[in-house]
Amino acid sequence: MSMSVRQQFALLGITDLSAGIRSKLSPFYQTHPTHFPYKPDGAQASDQTISVLKLIKAFNYPVGGFIDSYVPNNSGTPQFSEECQGITAGPSDWFITTYKAIFTANPTRLYRVPFTGDLGSSSSWNYVEVPSGLSAYDHFGDPVYYTANGESFVLVPCDGKSSEGRPDIVMRFVVPTTGAPVYRDSAILDVPNVGQLTAWSGFDPVTNLYYATEFCKTEGLVVHCFRIDYNPLKFDYLGGIPIRRTNSASAVVFRVQGGASAPSSHLWLVSDTRTADGGGLRCIELATGTLFGTAFQMSGDYQSEGVGCVGGSEWEYEGVCFADMDLVAHNPNLSGQLHWISLRNDLLSDDNVTIAHFGVALPSQKPWI
Repeated sequence: MSMSVRQQFALLGITDLSAGIRSKLSPFYQTHPTHFPYKPDGAQASDQTISVLKLIKAFNYPVGGFIDSYVPNNSGTPQFSEECQGITAGPSDWFITTYKAIFTANPTRLYRVPFTGDLGSSSSWNYVEVPSGLSAYDHFGDPVYYTANGESFVLVPCDGKSSEGRPDIVMRFVVPTTGAPVYRDSAILDVPNVGQLTAWSGFDPVTNLYYATEFCKTEGLVVHCFRIDYNPLKFDYLGGIPIRRTNSASAVVFRVQGGASAPSSHLWLVSDTRTADGGGLRCIELATGTLFGTAFQMSGDYQSEGVGCVGGSEWEYEGVCFADMDLVAHNPNLSGQLHWISLRNDLLSDDNVTIAHFGVALPSQKPWI
């Protein structure tokens, strides 16, 4: 939705620009200004200046502009259909996670599937399983692809099952030129007095921050921010960004299953449970901590039942990622910029999975994603 400059500042509660835009920003950026997402072109990482124009543009988002398409779903097909959890994208490949549930034959895995491949086929794809020394971590979440120091990686969050005395961790896999990802190392992901943070993982190369949310938090939504140290892997907690609605009330987005940063630095989150702010795909502007508009839903039968995973036959929303199919060689069945998994859980037979591909109707709206 496009707004005038006056409307955009009014949304922030700013009627007098001289009163200071900074006062409307999340307090997180008062403490960590170098991680602010909207800086002037050419600014150094240590620069603390703000681009007002970029901040204004960040309040455009694609309401009603999305078109969608779907990969056909079949029980047991594709290879990653059983307990499919998350998806991320590199320059030419998808990376898709699964986990071994009680009645699942396949172990927990991270798959690598080329964009040119058919996601709906029964083809065999390269994959890596949980390292033997970490076999207790059998629940992979929604992963994220990133690059650092000339290498490419996939970060995979892993539920430690705190009731069994293990901390949550994030595993790091190196992405070789070809073939399956290779396990490199792992690190604990923890915030004192905060619950599970490993349902999904997000990384924004603009802010250089790793993002996570508490999975079962039923009150206000908070996006937790971490700085990544690379050698060895370590997550330094910097603080949280409380998320509010445009009317300044705290946002309630429960059971967040997936998340992804777009080039705009918008954060897209997937909730599989309907709350006051609705399940589905949600857009967040992090500089002000604003939850935009209403949720996007998948079409027809693929919509979440709104009750989370209860072990029945309902569809459950899972991971999401950003990848612009207009810029890469890809299978003709693919399109769009946001790619989103819905899983049909079935305890007595193979699960079904579908991947929805959402794209803006007009190319001019791409920067709004």
